[in-house]
Amino acid sequence: MSRTRTVVRGGMLSGASVLFSMLAMLAVGKMFTNALSPTGVAVLTLALLWADFFNLVANAGLSVSLPKLVAAAEPGEQARISGACLSFQTVFAAVLGAVVFLAIPMVVYAQTWFEANMHFDLMLLPLFLALLPPLFFVGVLRDASLASLAGLNRYGQRAMGVVVSSCMQVLFVGAAIVVFNADVAGIALAMAASYAVAVVWLMAALPKGARWQRNGAVAWQCLKFSVPLYINSLLTFAFQRFDTVLLLALLQSPTAVALYEVAKRVPTMLSRALNALLVPFLPTIAELSERGEREDATKFLQRTLLITGFLGYLAVFLIVLIQEPLIIVLFNRDYLATTAILGLLTTAICIAVQAGLMGQTLIALGHPSLVTYVNIFTAIFSIVANIILVSLMGIMGAGIAAVLTAALSFSAQLACVMRKGLRLHRMQCLWPHILLLTAGLGLYITGNPVWARFTAVILFVVLCVITRVVRMNDLRTLLSALRPAVK
Repeated sequence: MSRTRTVVRGGMLSGASVLFSMLAMLAVGKMFTNALSPTGVAVLTLALLWADFFNLVANAGLSVSLPKLVAAAEPGEQARISGACLSFQTVFAAVLGAVVFLAIPMVVYAQTWFEANMHFDLMLLPLFLALLPPLFFVGVLRDASLASLAGLNRYGQRAMGVVVSSCMQVLFVGAAIVVFNADVAGIALAMAASYAVAVVWLMAALPKGARWQRNGAVAWQCLKFSVPLYINSLLTFAFQRFDTVLLLALLQSPTAVALYEVAKRVPTMLSRALNALLVPFLPTIAELSERGEREDATKFLQRTLLITGFLGYLAVFLIVLIQEPLIIVLFNRDYLATTAILGLLTTAICIAVQAGLMGQTLIALGHPSLVTYVNIFTAIFSIVANIILVSLMGIMGAGIAAVLTAALSFSAQLACVMRKGLRLHRMQCLWPHILLLTAGLGLYITGNPVWARFTAVILFVVLCVITRVVRMNDLRTLLSALRPAVK
């Protein structure tokens, strides 16, 4: 199978699985926003947020580096790399889980101070700390196996694992709410159980020897490569997710946290869809870089960047077009206030995905530390921007800070990629952003009525075609790659 067919088929399989996952995410979101009060929604989303953080801590950056490391290795070494890294992550996650459990008694004693100073009911915090280890332990195993399957180009098995997880999540959360009338803790446990079922499938999909291997030397070599990516993952969490914690601390309002986290669920789904389509990107750009094919790598990155910008920003305009009925259908009328920042957060996530492309390219070029340096500065900028803008503008300030932070990250990493030898056409890279501003200007001037939103969608598509951001040849290549190979 040609490289183009492998990339496109892999992207489409990943995209289809994540589309299924998003439908499940919508169903789960609808269930728990209707079953819980805004305070309960805030507590659940905060618990899941911290579970994601511990997941990042425990995977040691390997979930980001494994697609490159496995794809770039000789066939005989691929299973050894996967198995050694999976063994390390399993042990590390287990140790971290034990540390969290041991911290529960200290939290119980500190509970009074938190409640007095944060003005937030934390009576269930010890219970939620007990829930974190199972959530992030299965999350680490899931992400590690997904990364290895991507490096092995086993996109079909990878996609099926995502589908299995999604089905189980809807089934388990639905049963927890409808049958057992579960509270926040019960819903969190149901989610952990659905992840565990997915892990079983994904582990079975890995080839022999790629599940667990005791090979400290191989794991250590992979860890040394992943250290900058590890730091980068934690920094990315700081400027993409820590805004919710700052929002709670600055506004001291669980309701504001619930609104903000509900508003972020739609952009998060868009991010997952775009990133799923881009799953083959890192292995492919790593292969091109390893072979010294810089010109092909530049062309591949240029077109990927333009198409990602077009698809992402088109989705922004479509989401804004239907935002009121969308929020009602996905959640309920209590969350209509999220439409004030939905467009901002969706735009920010699209820019962040494009920044991620630049970061993956730097990783493929062998400069992961540059991604780390950029994100250190970006994380500091994000925290400062949120403190200033949230204090001045409330929840709207958090949305503006998200856009500014993502734009800074993209610009800095684009400059690094160009300095390291991929001579991208600067104006072509900027076109999607210019057209976003051009088509979106009318929404700001007119006050965002429905007719102006519809006009913005049409205008953006027309301008992208005129400026060749998207070309008919891209569509023909896509359709050609999706046809079954002729033997």
